[in-house]
Amino acid sequence: MGDPGTAKIVSLTLPAREGQSKVSLSVDDAEVQEALKVIDTVLVSYGLSRVPMSQVPGPDGSIAHYQGAPRGCSVSLSGSTLFIVFSEFGRRSPTESVKRISSSLAEQLRKTYGTERVRVATH
Repeated sequence: MGDPGTAKIVSLTLPAREGQSKVSLSVDDAEVQEALKVIDTVLVSYGLSRVPMSQVPGPDGSIAHYQGAPRGCSVSLSGSTLFIVFSEFGRRSPTESVKRISSSLAEQLRKTYGTERVRVATH
């Protein structure tokens, strides 16, 4: 049986608005749109392009998709956290290009939102 694959995940927890302790955001909120601009800038600089979606969020909960070399990625929103997932099938570990893109994305998000709000994981 073949290896199911690997995923490199960058997550960003957006800050609560003043006076709120918990946040549940939607794709239309200004905080989400600003974060998507940062994500878009980084991913496009690596040759990925945003794919138009017929429905947002999509059936899988995604709010944006990107394609290009190496494989592309998806962005989803859960509560106040954005998840940027780079999936690679048939691999045990991420390719160097995915490591480079996800590292650059995490670095830019940390500069914009602070280190404590950004996490990187491999599954």
